[in-house]
Amino acid sequence: PTNGALLNVPSPDDFLLAPPTLTYTPTAGFVGTETIFYIVRDARGASASGSVIIEVTPATPPPSSLTAPPNITPTAGFVQTSPAPLPVTIGATAVSFIDTVTLFVNNTAVDSTTWPSGTITDTLWTTSYTPPTSGRYTLHAEITAHDGTTSQSAPVALLVDGSAPALTVNALTLTTTHLLNGDPTLIPFRGTAVDTDDTVREVQISVNGAPATRATLLGTDWLLRHPVTTPPDGLAYTLVLTATDTAGRTTSLTQTVTVDLLPPTPVAITLASNGQPITDTANIIRDLNPTLSLDWTAASDGAGIAGYYVGFSASPTPTQSALTFYPAPTTHTQPASEATQLYAHVGTADNNGNLTWQSRPLTVDAPTTPDLIAPGQSAWQTSGASRIGADYEASLRDPSANTAVQTLHTSWNATHLRLTWQGADWNQDGDLFLYLDTAVGGTTTAHNPYATGETITLPSGHTPNWLIWVQDDDTAQLLRWDGTAWQPDRPLTAPNFIHSGDTTDLYLPFGWLNITTPASNSLGLLALASEDNALRLWATMPSHNPLNSGRALAPLADPAALTNLTLRHAYSWPALADGVRPADGQFDGSYLIFSLESNGATASFLGSDLYHLLTPTTLLDGDLDGQLDFALPAIPNPPPVGAGQTLTYTLTYRNIGDGDAQNVTATLTPSGGLTLPSGTTLNLGDIPAGATGSVVINGQTTSGNAAELRAELTQPTRGTFDWLWAHHALDTTPPTAVPADLTRGGVSLTFNDNLPATYQRAVAEQVAGVPRTPGIGIDQGYPDHVRFWFGSVAPSLAVFQPTAPQILVYPVDDYLDLFPEAQETLTQLENVLAQRPTSVEGTMPFLPLTGTSETFHAQVAYVPFRGGTAVRYISQRDQLPGPITNESLFYTFQGLSDDGTQLLLGFFPLTQADLPADFASADLAPFATESGRDAYLADTTAVLDALAPADFAPNLTELDTFMSNVNLSGSAAGSDNNAPLAAGQGRVTGEIAYPIGDGSLLRVYAISTDGASFFFTEGFEEGYSLALPAGDYYLVAFATADLRPGGYTTAVLCRAANAEAICDDHTLVPVAVTAGETIADININDWAIPADANFPTPPDGFEATGPIIRPTATVTGTTPLTPTAPVTTTTPITTTNPVTPTEAITTTTDGGLVSGQINFPTQPIPAVRVYVYDPLTLVFYAVNTAAGQTTYELTVPPGRYIVFGYLPDGSSAGGYVEGDNRLRELVVETGSFFDTIDIDNWNSPPLGLIPAKPD
Repeated sequence: PTNGALLNVPSPDDFLLAPPTLTYTPTAGFVGTETIFYIVRDARGASASGSVIIEVTPATPPPSSLTAPPNITPTAGFVQTSPAPLPVTIGATAVSFIDTVTLFVNNTAVDSTTWPSGTITDTLWTTSYTPPTSGRYTLHAEITAHDGTTSQSAPVALLVDGSAPALTVNALTLTTTHLLNGDPTLIPFRGTAVDTDDTVREVQISVNGAPATRATLLGTDWLLRHPVTTPPDGLAYTLVLTATDTAGRTTSLTQTVTVDLLPPTPVAITLASNGQPITDTANIIRDLNPTLSLDWTAASDGAGIAGYYVGFSASPTPTQSALTFYPAPTTHTQPASEATQLYAHVGTADNNGNLTWQSRPLTVDAPTTPDLIAPGQSAWQTSGASRIGADYEASLRDPSANTAVQTLHTSWNATHLRLTWQGADWNQDGDLFLYLDTAVGGTTTAHNPYATGETITLPSGHTPNWLIWVQDDDTAQLLRWDGTAWQPDRPLTAPNFIHSGDTTDLYLPFGWLNITTPASNSLGLLALASEDNALRLWATMPSHNPLNSGRALAPLADPAALTNLTLRHAYSWPALADGVRPADGQFDGSYLIFSLESNGATASFLGSDLYHLLTPTTLLDGDLDGQLDFALPAIPNPPPVGAGQTLTYTLTYRNIGDGDAQNVTATLTPSGGLTLPSGTTLNLGDIPAGATGSVVINGQTTSGNAAELRAELTQPTRGTFDWLWAHHALDTTPPTAVPADLTRGGVSLTFNDNLPATYQRAVAEQVAGVPRTPGIGIDQGYPDHVRFWFGSVAPSLAVFQPTAPQILVYPVDDYLDLFPEAQETLTQLENVLAQRPTSVEGTMPFLPLTGTSETFHAQVAYVPFRGGTAVRYISQRDQLPGPITNESLFYTFQGLSDDGTQLLLGFFPLTQADLPADFASADLAPFATESGRDAYLADTTAVLDALAPADFAPNLTELDTFMSNVNLSGSAAGSDNNAPLAAGQGRVTGEIAYPIGDGSLLRVYAISTDGASFFFTEGFEEGYSLALPAGDYYLVAFATADLRPGGYTTAVLCRAANAEAICDDHTLVPVAVTAGETIADININDWAIPADANFPTPPDGFEATGPIIRPTATVTGTTPLTPTAPVTTTTPITTTNPVTPTEAITTTTDGGLVSGQINFPTQPIPAVRVYVYDPLTLVFYAVNTAAGQTTYELTVPPGRYIVFGYLPDGSSAGGYVEGDNRLRELVVETGSFFDTIDIDNWNSPPLGLIPAKPD
């Protein structure tokens, strides 16, 4: 408006969802007509216009005596094209007579006339007005009556329009800089339309001959948004413009505008530092104060390329004037300072002025300090020099907890220290303590805000005076040491403390730490991660410090015992200066784990976590008396070793870190009776990340009571970080016999006199395997194995019962071949034995596989045995969980041999006084609901677990002792068959031609000819070996089952010379043993020792494991034997009269019945003669069967027999055999009844495994 103000007018670029509300306020005193023009356009640029005319009238005059206001001619809206006289007629009426009529132009009187009073009441007065110039004028008339009243006419607008509008186009070249809202599909044509005398009413524009479109007008500016489908690239557009003012005068203009809305194409940018391309995807430059270079390719554009603006700046927004202009691609170089954030800029300009800007961020931050460590900066963490530690312990100890590996980064600049711990959420993982040693006078113990009694002594030389305590993800504070206690200094908040996810960031001004000159100020640092509410450490930085949280301890460690710890490692930097790689000398990325293995007692400082027992610089056996100074949990007490033996140690290592460990060494310290021929230093060199390996160390025992080895592990970044021990007791006393009570299949059993009488006798069996029936359950079938069972009733082989007292020894591979699904249980057993957890969640490993499930387990303990280790526990197994009763309670021993080839499984029924006897007498109420059942089982298990071993019958400890003496090694205690010869020793070897061929265990003795000493070993009929002091010996052997004797006699030499000779001289032949020599072929092949011969008995008093059946002096139906005079063990023993098999005829009923099938391979079955034969006495019992007869039956007296049959002509023979075709021994007792002693495996001619036809 020209005579007022218009409020709330929107911008031409505004898009409105609803019409605006405008407010018009006329200029004070203005009376007349005001015209307001408006234009409406849509998003595509189409528009329409309109106008609003406002009449502004004067305020209502006071009442007067005039009968009517004056009127004026011409009327409103009159237009002149040039200034010229304008006739004006004013009509006036006044009842009280007109006094004066006045013409006003723009509120200024320009003419008037008067009349005398009483003369004129109504008139038309004509005058003339000539406008001085073009413009707008407002005319009105005023009448004054003779009574003083006045009245005004309505205003009349006069326009003198002497000129047409003037048109311009603002830019004859349009580029991307002219775009509205960056939209290249709308060409923004702009210009002005000015009329000095009038107002431009509209501007119409035709583009390239298209119908004209009304442009948007705002004051004197016009805008036309011309839509296009494709942004033009240098196209020419012809505009025909027509402007019209309110007087109707028009002006036209034709103009050509070049439109270029496509900027140049982007270029390919290559960045380099010191001439080397930057390959880091984040453009992080690790060079110190580098020279940066920027290369780019040529761009293209339809208008042609004018040049390039190139350079580096600290701002992400380029400033064109600060960059270097290049007319063509080249190389731009520019030096950069350390620890700066830069941006590389390339601006490509075309010939029309379009610019394409491309920018790349660069971080210049070398691995050395200072670093870009301000909050939000993270490139410093990937420099390779800021990660100063990693702790794997919690993630290793309990992988199921998914605990992350903990890491710590640190660096600094001139003003701040930055620390970042990753891997923990302090809302749930505990608290973090970071100790800073920046000046003298700090503390030597860790802060314990929990008052729970733990005392943590800080590493020697680390005396911090500042402490950062992170309590949760939102709470942290800085504390200072005042000389006696920690005092709060200030809370830490963002940006100085920020926790996000598993990352804790700390950003500390040096001023807060009273550090004024960082370049000369040292720093010590130690970080501890603790449980909540107790000072229980589960991670430290540096790592390889002692810990006392159950989250990170070895299975055998007891957190309750670890209330006092001494930490051994802290970080230290001599100065917080520039040019420092913080991780150098502190951390190399490796994480080493070592163990020392031997057949002695072993321990590891960091591996065992027994910090209350182990001290790095001391021995396990301080006085080297052969006894450890303290008990090591669950570590067996191995047998002593002798002087002159070679001890083998295996030092095993693995690097689970992501960096190589360099220059690792092991320093070996032998103590007591131990020497190390290969030296005391092992240079392990570099151990790559992920590598595992081992080194064998050979030691030699000398004298004394103990041989102990201590190994110290050292690497440059940690110093000495772990200590390992291996201890052996030394025994230089010659060995004495420790007899086994029962042996079968290479497995020896020694009874425990403290167990009930039921367990003082066992039946030993070598059980032939039964194939697994396809489709049948996992408890059907079994491999060949050894079994010992107790009591009067043999446990079922078909259906396994864990409450049946028995010991089973399975070959692992054979069992897995039969039951591959047992691999999972076997793996669990291996893991449990390796880790030895004090409690096992879920079920315990249990073999053999059964169709039942574990109801509970308790009393878990680890027990070594001779040749392996086992876990024992008590349990009950049911189809469905039921009440725990004495009827179903049992002890089980789940063992694995050291070489992993044999399973040793023991099962014994148990009772406990407080348990119900059986299911019928149990309270079933808890089993009414699932929750009740679970609560009952949990409570009962807890009670049973808390009882002492002696609260069970039998005593669990006595069962452990019994099982620990089971020997899987194939030989009982005695001389070591394969031990190296000691000084003064020689060796005797030979065969043992045991005649039965049933795999019986034999005890072999070397008895000195003077009877003063003896030595023994155990083996099978294949052979033996004995290391003996030099001297003269007799070599004898006894079958452990019945003490049947054999020896190296004159008969052996006789048969060796002539196998057909009759050799009946059973005199023992002395053997001379020479030190350092081996005497071979001392074959114990004479097993026909008569009962009345004066033959030695076992010199150690060993008793038979089964009934002793020996020949008597007179055998019914045979020629009596004539014994020689009694002799001592040093007197040659002779016998006379060879014995031939003789049939015995008995009518006694004091015996047993033997019967079975005759399974001849052809039909009809021929006549057979069946023999029940005693191989010791050579007495047999026989019966004839008729042709076609399929069974036989014989009554025989008590004894040990083999059963076989011959065809009458002796051409074919068969027998009661085992799986390997050997004759199976049959023990007949009074009242025995055998009905399945079948004669199978017929062979023609008879096999040598069957005796010659006795008759």
